[in-house]
Amino acid sequence: FEASISPVAGFLPVKLLVELLNFSLLNDIGGKVTSALAMELDKRLKKSLLGDENYKLGDATKRTIGNAVKSYTGKEEYEFGD
Repeated sequence: FEASISPVAGFLPVKLLVELLNFSLLNDIGGKVTSALAMELDKRLKKSLLGDENYKLGDATKRTIGNAVKSYTGKEEYEFGD
């Protein structure tokens, strides 16, 4: 039987998440707990800094290029050959 902290981590304050992450790293607690805490902190930082908790590297560049192509072509969607 394995329990997951992921659902609970979504409700915890950031300060507590950081403290729990530090504690788990210092005490070398199982990888699932550390991973769940790190993922929740990452998600919250992306949401607060970038406005998108699901941001992936390169998303801003894709949006910028997409918007430039849209303004150049005047179309909402890009089609090959535009």
